[in-house]
Amino acid sequence: MYTQCHHRSGTVRPISRGDRSTSAAAGRRPRAFSLLETIGVLAVMAILALALLPSLMKELTLKSHESEAASLKTIIIGLQDYVGNTRRIPGPATFAENIALELGWLVSDVSTNTRGNSRVYLPDPALRIGPPPLTPLSTLPYVQGNLGSEQPINPRVMVISSLGAPLPATITTGAATDAAVFEQIWNSADGTAPAGWTGGGNWDDILIQRLNLDPLFVPVILNNDPLTPTIGWYSIDNTNSPVVLPSVPFSAFYLVGTGLGLHTTGGTFLQVEQVLQGVATTNNSSAFLAAGTSFVYEKGVWRGKLFMSTDSQKHGGVDLQAAGDIFLSGPRNVYHTGTLTQHDIVVDMWYYMSNYIYWATTATPSHPGGFDPANRAPVIASQSTMAGDITTYCNKKASAY
Repeated sequence: MYTQCHHRSGTVRPISRGDRSTSAAAGRRPRAFSLLETIGVLAVMAILALALLPSLMKELTLKSHESEAASLKTIIIGLQDYVGNTRRIPGPATFAENIALELGWLVSDVSTNTRGNSRVYLPDPALRIGPPPLTPLSTLPYVQGNLGSEQPINPRVMVISSLGAPLPATITTGAATDAAVFEQIWNSADGTAPAGWTGGGNWDDILIQRLNLDPLFVPVILNNDPLTPTIGWYSIDNTNSPVVLPSVPFSAFYLVGTGLGLHTTGGTFLQVEQVLQGVATTNNSSAFLAAGTSFVYEKGVWRGKLFMSTDSQKHGGVDLQAAGDIFLSGPRNVYHTGTLTQHDIVVDMWYYMSNYIYWATTATPSHPGGFDPANRAPVIASQSTMAGDITTYCNKKASAY
């Protein structure tokens, strides 16, 4: 059956029963959750959250440890860079400030971790560094000078951080209770309380970054030929005026990257400058000693080893021939001025010796045994030429780097 629907337009449209039921359903509201159903859903969500919480907390803890470990490693790298760039090892009072400047961080980013706990910079209480004599006062900060340091004793530092409770009172920036405490911490495994430790602390939350400073030092030995009447001079990093060797031989330890300048007597000419290099070590827990650098000052020239040696007074032809061969086969001095070569120097010597022999052996009526003053002028002239060329070729000031 159909009924009719009158529209305002005056037209009539038939409406079926199906249309009537649809219209009635559209008028009803959807049924809401009951209170019991809502409580049930919330209970299920709470159970799931409790089940996932340990895994989530473990993941967050792991991420925090990884982040803090990365920060401590960056701080140690910053410390190494600071030492290399400034030739200084900071003390506890300025550590955070110095490293922050090197890394471009805020001071608080170095001194405090993300949990608000202070990081601790802990040097070995037994550390001794500096010129002789090493005493209990020879600790950090260390500023390298011309005298360098004796072989450093226990040059070890640690940076320690806690992501849980603050660090125990026995771990304080700048000092451990004693050397034994430092040794316990240094030798402990990550995440494990040190053997025999009674100072408290949750070692699951304590992270440590260790640095042995031994590999940053290079031993240098400077000697003087006993037959050389004058003593060589040296300088450090071109920032200190040249000084005479304090002792013969002189030995000291200098930081890697130091520029060692070797000068003639009185510091007049810089003959050689060498940047001291170290050798990397994978064992950060043991002392390290580089091969070292050695020079000797002989007859006004710095060398890697004695050239003429203590028996240099022998004047046999074999000795002179050997010296000439070594000189001619050596590398060319790239720092000299002009186009001189080793061969030019040898020719100068040949002319000088030829003129000398002629002067010494040629007899004249007034000087039947030789050495007539009239024949001396060529000797003086050739000697002057030879000395000038040798100075130009061998003693020209080298460039800094």
